[in-house]
Amino acid sequence: MNINMKNLRQWLFLACLTLLPGSGWADVTSGSAQPVSTTIPLGQSTTMTVTWVVTSFFALAPLPNATLTSSSGQFFVPSTGLVVGTVNSTVSAVGTGMIDGSSRAIITENVTVPAEISLKVLRSGASSLEYRRTFSDGSAVTGTYAVNVAIGGSGAAGFGISRMALTFDDGAVVRIVPAKSRLSAVAEVSYNGSGMLTGYWEVADPGSTSGTPVFRQLQPVSRGLGGAGRMQAPSPDLPTGSLGLYMVRLRVTAPVPGFEPPVLYYYVGETKPGTPLAFMPMTVMSPPDQAYVDVATSFAWQPVKGARAYKIEIFANPETSANNLPELGGGPVAADPQLMQRALSRPPMAGMLVAGKQTRTTLSAATRAKLLPQHSYFWRIQAIGADGSTVGEAQVRELRIP
Repeated sequence: MNINMKNLRQWLFLACLTLLPGSGWADVTSGSAQPVSTTIPLGQSTTMTVTWVVTSFFALAPLPNATLTSSSGQFFVPSTGLVVGTVNSTVSAVGTGMIDGSSRAIITENVTVPAEISLKVLRSGASSLEYRRTFSDGSAVTGTYAVNVAIGGSGAAGFGISRMALTFDDGAVVRIVPAKSRLSAVAEVSYNGSGMLTGYWEVADPGSTSGTPVFRQLQPVSRGLGGAGRMQAPSPDLPTGSLGLYMVRLRVTAPVPGFEPPVLYYYVGETKPGTPLAFMPMTVMSPPDQAYVDVATSFAWQPVKGARAYKIEIFANPETSANNLPELGGGPVAADPQLMQRALSRPPMAGMLVAGKQTRTTLSAATRAKLLPQHSYFWRIQAIGADGSTVGEAQVRELRIP
């Protein structure tokens, strides 16, 4: 048997040290995950198999056969430092002693990756993550090792949703209606692949929309889809019995979209014929006229007495294009009144409703999705009274999308 005498002497020396009380020590020195990388589908629960190979040098035992243990695993996004999920299970194995004084353990784990993990990663702005574990052999020195996990598109799962848009039955994106009137919405869904789409129409009633909305189910949706294309899903009649602000959405449960579901807003008022309306001018605090608007831009205004909701409407500029939009940093230019009137003579192409207690908001993701880069738009905000009528309005302003 051919044994390297230098390594043998080192091993015998270290073995002797372990027989002396308090003389032993152990460090996790190396490790790896197999496979090195893998891909999981977007918005689908899946299982991946990971084999950990971890080495500890000179464990606290007469023979180097340390127990390697990890108490939990993490789904970690390196680009943002965000932990998007935890696996609260322990994996452990007794290592095999090696002649060089090390102990090597091989641990195979089946990891369930919930559907929401891939969605959280995409919402954070990343397209991949790591599944990682930290191993210890009882000493102060531990080792952390990971498998790289890429997020596949909807095609990786074979069936997915790429887009969803909501409108009311008349094509509007914001509605103000009398109490007990009929109202419905429709969702247009773009999809890839084949499968069964399931979900629920949901509504949040006025009791919760002034704070954190609480949605309740109205009607289930189930539709078998094949190939790639678009489908429309009409809602049931929406509730209009109580006065106030409502929110409605289609929440798809399978396949889970890689984005938050869009939301429609509507306000129910009780019209009182013959009641004079006190129309008040509104003061807008931000953004200034012709401001460049992004995801963080705050829309703020002074409150109007008696307002139960505020409505933001955005109108397409009939003459906007990437060629006539001023350069970033350019100063304001005088608005063309006739151009503004032409814009407001058409239905708004986007809009939002917020509760009367709010005096500040940002544009929702569904609203921003309708605004094209390198374009300008006109917008206004109106205060809505208890009867659904306009009780205040601010001057029309222009906004720009860089």
